[in-house]
Amino acid sequence: QVGRSIRFPLAHCLRWKPGDLSIANPKRLNHGLTVFHNVMSGHNEVVGLGHHLLPGFAPAPDQYVLRAAEIPLYDARIWLANALRVTSPLPGSPPGWIKDLCGLGPGLTPSGDDFLAGVLIALHVLDETELKQYLWQAIEPQIREHSNPISLAHLSMAARGLQGATIHGVMNAIYLGCETHIESAIGGLSNVGHTSGWDMITGIVTTLDAWLN
Repeated sequence: QVGRSIRFPLAHCLRWKPGDLSIANPKRLNHGLTVFHNVMSGHNEVVGLGHHLLPGFAPAPDQYVLRAAEIPLYDARIWLANALRVTSPLPGSPPGWIKDLCGLGPGLTPSGDDFLAGVLIALHVLDETELKQYLWQAIEPQIREHSNPISLAHLSMAARGLQGATIHGVMNAIYLGCETHIESAIGGLSNVGHTSGWDMITGIVTTLDAWLN
C-alpha cells in the first residue's frame, strides 16, 4: 500500500523466474545476432536508445538524450570489446562511460540506467561473472548518486541476471536465431516502460556484439 489511496493486491500473483540461459556459443550467437540486425534494418517501431541499433543512425539536433548517449555508447562498445578480449587484470578506476550514462534520460529508470542493466544481463548469460561484478561495483555508487532507488533496485536485479519475461524472450529469440521469433519478441519491447525495453536491448546487443568481436 502506498499512502491511503493506492493499494496493490498481490495474493493471486504467480512467482516467475526465467529459465537458465547461457549463450556463450560463438557460432550460434553470431548467427542469431546477424538475423537480429537484419530484422532491425527494416524495423520502424524503435524508441529510445534502440535507435542506435539501426544501421547508419545519427541523432537529430532535438533528440537530446540520443545525442548525449552517442559518445558514451561508442566508448562502452570499445571498452567492452577490449575488456572481453584480454586476460589481464581489469583497470582499477571505473570507465568514464558509466558515469556519463547513469541517470541519463527521463523516467523512473532513465535510458542510460536501462542500457547499463542490459550490459549486466548480457554478461550474466555470457558467464562473464568477473567482468559483470567489476562493472556492478562501479555502477552501484553512481546510480546511488545520480539516479533513484527504483532504478537501483532495477539494476541490482539485472546484476543477478533477472529481468522481465519480454527481455528474456528477446535473448532467447536471438539465441534461437529464428527471424520469426525475433520479430515477434522485439514487438513487445515498446510495452516495457516508456523506452526501457529498447534501452535494455541496446545494452544487451552491444555487449553480445562486443563479446563476439
